Order: sequence, then C-alpha cells, then structure tokens
Amino acid sequence: MAGGRFGQDGLSQWNRITTNATTTIKTGSGVLRRILINKAGTTGNIATVNVDGNTVAAIDTTVVRPLEFNIPFSASLSVVTATGTAGELTVLYN
Repeated sequence: MAGGRFGQDGLSQWNRITTNATTTIKTGSGVLRRILINKAGTTGNIATVNVDGNTVAAIDTTVVRPLEFNIPFSASLSVVTATGTAGELTVLYN
C-alpha cells in the first residue's frame, strides 16, 4: 500500500490497495472522490467501501473501471478487500 498527493490544488490524495485487508484510508473528515480498479482481482474479490462506519458500496473488483463517488465523510474512510485474489485499486480522496 502506498499513498501520496497529486493535483494542482495540492489537496487531492490517493491510496493504492493491492492485497486483501482492511485499509483505513483516512481518519477525520474528507471526501471520497473515486475508486479506480486498475488491475482486476480474481472471481469473487469484493472491495467494501465504508464511510463513517457505514457501508456505501460493495464493488466487484473483477472488472477494470473507474467509479465516481464524491461522498463526504466526517469521521473515517476505509476499504475492506476480501475473497479471491485482490486486484489493484487506487482510492482518490481529499
């Protein structure tokens, strides 16, 4: 897992997920912008997106695609990847 900043505003950040795990993306407030599935996972791999402790999406990672969210959060953003072999995801947020 790696993360960083990008964009002209200097505020956008990213986090790369490549294994099945619970990944805390950010603690505190922010906005989940998008999730990019860069490399497909194997059959059955799911990424569950949690905002402030609530599940907002369960994503089948076996299809390479971008997903737009633009969901604000006040306490936390996390992604749980499980089942099968994880794909490669990039979570974009600020």
